[in-house]
This record gives sequence, structure tokens and C-alpha cells, in this order.
Amino acid sequence: NKKDKENKNGYKDVNLKINQTFKTLFFTTVPMTLGLSFLSVPVWHTFYGASTYGPIVFRFSIVVALVTVLLSTSQVIAYTFKEFKILIPSVVAGLVLNAVFDVPLMLLIDKLGGYAFYGATLSTCLGHILTITLILVLIGRKYNLKLKESFKSAISTILYTVIMLGVLYLLTFIVPLDNPNRIVSLLITILYTLVGGTVYLLISYKTGLLQQVFGNNVLEKVKEKLHLKKRVVE
Repeated sequence: NKKDKENKNGYKDVNLKINQTFKTLFFTTVPMTLGLSFLSVPVWHTFYGASTYGPIVFRFSIVVALVTVLLSTSQVIAYTFKEFKILIPSVVAGLVLNAVFDVPLMLLIDKLGGYAFYGATLSTCLGHILTITLILVLIGRKYNLKLKESFKSAISTILYTVIMLGVLYLLTFIVPLDNPNRIVSLLITILYTLVGGTVYLLISYKTGLLQQVFGNNVLEKVKEKLHLKKRVVE
């Protein structure tokens, strides 16, 4: 009937918006957080000066920001559907998992020769991931949400980010990352950001991921603003 058709169209529109949200988040936050993790040494030196443990903590903890953004988005989705019966148990499950694995992971990583605080960070990520998974799976089943498009986009984003990091790694043989001078560290950070951003955006544009995420209309407007597209003179 008419009401069912309206509900179906409404869910379809919501599905498109959710996919668009996740694609945009992945496209922007994955290279940003992993790039910052890679540049932890010069970034830390720029803002806080030379430190032995500062960059080590920052390198791993910054990745939590990516998971936290995805967690917040998933919670907003559950809130939008007013599915508190899904949201609250999912959050509680994530907190319980975090609490259960927090100390054991710290002890395990310390025993393996790593830094114990990595275990606490990893436990937090696992708890967040469990909450995200439960929310998306349960709401997805109930409202027939299709996130296959977001998944494909995420895979491409991760692949292109790995390529970007590979290029940045090669650059370290020419311009080392570790320099105690704040000004030099700032210049190193800017250089690597420009190179990494250029590589990532260029690959994304050539493969069509950039157009898929932001749409051709947005890119055409950007080209016009940057005078990269010739205007048609009538």
C-alpha cells in the first residue's frame, strides 16, 4: 500500500545517506589518522619538543580517533532510528569487552616485549569495534540496510592509504623523520603531508574513488574555483 511504499522509499533514502556518511568518513579519517601515526615523531617534536616516549604513545593512540569517529557515527544512526534497545546493550557489551581484556592485553604485550600501554589502547579499540559491529548488524537486519557500497569504498581507501604510506616510507631515506629541532620538524611534517596528500588524492581521482565519494558536481565546482577547468564562452 501507499504507507509501505513511503516507508520503503524513506529507508532507501536513509540507506543512501548512511553509506555516503561512512564513505566520507573513511575517505578523510583513514589517511589522516594513519598519516599522523606515521608522522608521530616530527609532529610530536613540533608541538612538544624532543621526547623518547611521547611519539610512541601518540603513534598508537591516534588510531583510536578513527575508531571513535566510527563509533560516534554508529551511535548517531541508532539514535536516529530510536533503537535504544540496540544502542544501550551494544555500548555495554563494548565496555565489558574493554574491561575484560584491558589488563590481560597489557600483561600479554609487556610479556612479548612491547609497551604495556599498547594493550590498554588495543582493548579500547576492540570494545569500540564490538559496539560498532553490533549496532550496524542489528540495525542493518531490522531495516534492511545495505552497507556493501561503504565496505568497498573502505577497502579502496585502506589500499590507497597503504600506497601513500609506502611512498612516505621511501621518502624517509631522503628526508629522515627524526629531528629534535621544532622548526625543522614542522617543515618535515609539511613536506610529508603535501607529498602524502598529493599521492592519495591523485590515486583516488584516477581510480574514481574521489568522484564516488564526493560526486562529479562537487569536483567540477572545485576545478572551476582552481581554474583547472576552462569555462565555456557562449
